[in-house]
Amino acid sequence: MQITQIFLADPQAEKGPYLEACVESVRREFAGVPHVLYDQPMVEAFLAEHYGPRVLDAYRRLIPYAYRADLARYCIVQKLGGWYFDVGVRCATGIDLPANVELFAFRDINRYTGTAWACDNGVFFARAGHPALQRAIDQVVEHCRNQYYGISPLCPTGPNLWGRAIAIEGANQAIAFGDSVELTAQYPQTNKALVLPDGLRNKRRRCRGRWS
Repeated sequence: MQITQIFLADPQAEKGPYLEACVESVRREFAGVPHVLYDQPMVEAFLAEHYGPRVLDAYRRLIPYAYRADLARYCIVQKLGGWYFDVGVRCATGIDLPANVELFAFRDINRYTGTAWACDNGVFFARAGHPALQRAIDQVVEHCRNQYYGISPLCPTGPNLWGRAIAIEGANQAIAFGDSVELTAQYPQTNKALVLPDGLRNKRRRCRGRWS
């Protein structure tokens, strides 16, 4: 079990000070937990070793780096288990889950997703082999094969797909949720935060005008 992060970018691109600070915040709050930051070659090698051409070909067909990172995170956590954090997430606190929790996710803000079931896939926890992750992987591969775009960019690989994969599991005491909220919804910079069930926050801030 590990902390997984992914940084996909054009050759020679660097994370920059903001993303470096975000990554360091995750390392700090989960000190002592193995941490791996995957780049493009590492992701492709992982998919080739653990999933073979079916998934690797789908990964390569995805054009946006964000879509590729979506598929990669499902695959890595499905095999290894643990937490996934987007590199643009500033971690405000460590998170200790009850031993019976096999999957933890944050419900997304529905007015942006166009669905009632979307879950933010920028931060989540799952035990290795969780069926929701395999379901998400299979659905991304299916969407690639059918060139499915959905009603928004969140449908092919992101929160709408991830939330649906979890919802199919049904009510389950081994699945727990937090919530995505906007701390300053009345302002242009809404300061999205991920709120744990006990009210603690894991803050997210805008980076180059987009959530990442």
